[in-house]
Amino acid sequence: MANYPIPDQPKGSGQVAYADVQQHPHYYLATSGPGREAAEQSECEHGYALTASCPNCP
Repeated sequence: MANYPIPDQPKGSGQVAYADVQQHPHYYLATSGPGREAAEQSECEHGYALTASCPNCP
């Protein structure tokens, strides 16, 4: 399995921003574990979980 970069300071539950997901998509979206769990509990500015498809986010 390939090694993907982990954020220097991973964000906790409810503290992940859209920009964090864009910078480290494998950590926050494509894996199970603390990054995915934190992204599931965080929302974009439109109220969608960062692991969901927001129709308004790019």
